[in-house]
Amino acid sequence: MHSCREGICGACEVRVLEGTPDHRDSILSDAEKQAGKTIFVCCSGSKTSRMVLDL
Repeated sequence: MHSCREGICGACEVRVLEGTPDHRDSILSDAEKQAGKTIFVCCSGSKTSRMVLDL
């Protein structure tokens, strides 16, 4: 069980299939955040009403 809750350990990083992430981590680069292909679910959310993740 991972409990960093800041996206630091990377255990909760998942691929975004649909939607726009609201990144609140400090790990991804600005370019990675702009691409919106992954999200750290422990500390980030969604800017859209629907987000589909590759769990």
